[in-house]
Amino acid sequence: MSTLLRIYLVRGVIAIAWAAGFSAVNDSLTATSVILLIIYPLIDVVASLLDAREDPGTPARKLQIFNTTLSALAALALGLAAISGIGAVLFTFGVWAIVSGIAQFTVAIPAAAPSSASGRC
Repeated sequence: MSTLLRIYLVRGVIAIAWAAGFSAVNDSLTATSVILLIIYPLIDVVASLLDAREDPGTPARKLQIFNTTLSALAALALGLAAISGIGAVLFTFGVWAIVSGIAQFTVAIPAAAPSSASGRC
């Protein structure tokens, strides 16, 4: 199994565990739920850094570094949004998820192409 595939599998398992943990405390913005909200983009930071390490000198690396920065800022923004309430948290999380998802999708398309010379997947 390639390193990149392991990164994505672990990332997926962690996301599922995170969702299960968050659903257990989702009634209101408690300290536990805010911590879980902040941890999720930080997981993305670690995964993006590991992914970027696998792609030195490729155009995909720039998007991965962008995604790393975006996710770090999202963790900070989610902590601040929690002060304003659930609506602000949902908006912040949604914006981060959309922009981060677009960046990840942009990296994944060329990597999944059969003629890809990068050898990523």
